[in-house]
Amino acid sequence: QDATRTSGSATNQLKLPGPEAKNLMLGTWAIKTEYAPSKEMPNGGTGEGIEVWRLGPGGYSVIEEYREKTLKGEIAGFVTFWWDEDLKGQRFLWCDNANPQGCEVSKKVAKWEGNRLVYSEDRQENGKTITHREVFEDITPVSFLQILEEGPVGGALKRTITIHASKILESSLESSRDVQAGRIFADDISWSCSGIRKFENRRLK
Repeated sequence: QDATRTSGSATNQLKLPGPEAKNLMLGTWAIKTEYAPSKEMPNGGTGEGIEVWRLGPGGYSVIEEYREKTLKGEIAGFVTFWWDEDLKGQRFLWCDNANPQGCEVSKKVAKWEGNRLVYSEDRQENGKTITHREVFEDITPVSFLQILEEGPVGGALKRTITIHASKILESSLESSRDVQAGRIFADDISWSCSGIRKFENRRLK
């Protein structure tokens, strides 16, 4: 598969500032998630799912659709990134099925540090200020790593979630009955892990 098909044609690329890595992330990805031990998951945990990254209108934004199956249930989310010229970074709107408010707009912006996309935000939790950081790194035409960390402001951050993403071949998507008009649909709302594994068997090596 040539580089044009991997990262998108010249007319099918993001019009956002940033390195070529931003276009490499476009496409459909099989994901495997590792959760560190926490109050919610004392023994940690794992998950499997699908991420779809696609152009927003005119290429001036990027849209991510996220669906994951874990032992605690299904996670479904949707995010739109766009360029904030004042802050020189990507602001975003995140919506998911665990947020009673529906969606939240980021307080800050994600910024490219070389080929790494980094977002950091301080939040008040139980009377303490906690830094949360999310990083997309090791971005290639066939894989990327997504890391979530948290810890006290100014202190060491502890990794809480690691997501390994592997690109799914376009030919596999075109032949799948679960894909219509460039978007993935499940046979049922549970998005069975067996169906996810069928996609993973066809991903790029």
